[in-house]
Amino acid sequence: MSLYRHITDKKALLAAMVERAAAEYDLDALDGDWREQLLQLARQQKALIHRHPWLPTLASRYHPLGPATLTYVERLLELLAQSGLPQSALMETVGLFNGLVTALSVAASERPSPPPHDAHDLPTLLATGRYPLFAALAGQPHLDLDLEFDRLVLRLIDGLAAHT
Repeated sequence: MSLYRHITDKKALLAAMVERAAAEYDLDALDGDWREQLLQLARQQKALIHRHPWLPTLASRYHPLGPATLTYVERLLELLAQSGLPQSALMETVGLFNGLVTALSVAASERPSPPPHDAHDLPTLLATGRYPLFAALAGQPHLDLDLEFDRLVLRLIDGLAAHT
């Protein structure tokens, strides 16, 4: 209970945890052009999520905007602005970038679970012919998200530059 002498309640504690984790970004270590720096930032975020698997859930729930979090967002906005995106698209692109990096990081760290007991039989569904595009792609090898992380993040980054 002595913790609550310093922090008002559980919500404040959880927000402080997110802020503390955001302080682990090494923004001074970023170098290269805006594209390379975004990739380096994505790699740092992936490592941060690996060290703190609770972070995506808490960050999405509490959205703390302390100095460390704002410093990260400001740097991300600076880099995205260099891509030529209009200012009106910058904040939504922060969400897209963070969402993709978080989703890839979480998916790469989780072990696939067996399908639920009442799951549909995928081969039978695909054999109906109702899902031809999915069926054609379903036979491709499974992506190793750890190995493909950089390529997938760069696809998003390159898409930013292509659509400005």
